[in-house]
Amino acid sequence: MGTLRHRLAVPATGVLVLAAGLGGAVTAAHAASPPAASDHSVPRRPPVIDGFTLTHLPDALGSRTSEHTYTWGDVGFRNLVWESQLPNGAYRVDLNAHILRGDRLTDHTSLHQFLTDYLERDPDTWQPTEVQLGNRTVHAAETDVFWLVRPGVAVWLSTRPGRLDRTDLLTTAEGIREIGQQSPTDPP
Repeated sequence: MGTLRHRLAVPATGVLVLAAGLGGAVTAAHAASPPAASDHSVPRRPPVIDGFTLTHLPDALGSRTSEHTYTWGDVGFRNLVWESQLPNGAYRVDLNAHILRGDRLTDHTSLHQFLTDYLERDPDTWQPTEVQLGNRTVHAAETDVFWLVRPGVAVWLSTRPGRLDRTDLLTTAEGIREIGQQSPTDPP
């Protein structure tokens, strides 16, 4: 399969549609927010993406956010991105929160295989470790944390190397709640 890069440049007022030569199409609705006085601020209300609330975000996130919707390998993605502005005016991605939906996501093995293919990782060397967060089992690597919510629905958090650490990703993962569902760390 081909490569679909995760960084999209989208006009502030437009919608970008890419016909990717790898069997996927991308639609990115850019909902950029202007930088706040402090580029390290985060929204006061927990953000919601595709039926999930993010109740904890790392302090180091930039204030610019955008949301993207696309499909790759018969899996639908809803992606919320946080970016920080660099001194030269460019932006860098701090955190991606992805909700994945697709029939091929049946268990952890299929999710791991899908992400291995999507990220073009070597399956012999990319071996995320299992981590228990309350009653939720997640799989964590240096820049990625992911888990299957139920067959057909998965959550995947990603950052770029050196931006956020594994603890930031795990703490963020612990704070993700499906709307209408109990916290994974609350007693049953």
